[in-house]
Amino acid sequence: MLIPNLSVTKRLELLKKLENSHHSKIAELREYPRETISIPVELSNNGYTFRCFTQNISYGGAFIQTDFSFYINQKINLTFSYPKIDKDLTFISKVVRVEPQGIGVKFDELLHNI
Repeated sequence: MLIPNLSVTKRLELLKKLENSHHSKIAELREYPRETISIPVELSNNGYTFRCFTQNISYGGAFIQTDFSFYINQKINLTFSYPKIDKDLTFISKVVRVEPQGIGVKFDELLHNI
């Protein structure tokens, strides 16, 4: 059956199924599961520091809410300060996704514990 021949209700059902399928495929492609959590983080690059919050985080990376401009493959330092962590953690990271709400980063290396 061709999509133009479907009723509006059937088109909406098909769209919803495709959206759900798309989101589950993205989750399957991730190496590590994501945890939705807001953690304060400082992004440092070229002498500039920005204070932001994570939207979600995993063992391999995070999505950070920010209005600041970044680009794919940009290297940044991320420092996490969280009351439940004894010491701040600083990672060398790489921007792997840029969206209007923020950036997705991949942790490349634990730089040091402060």
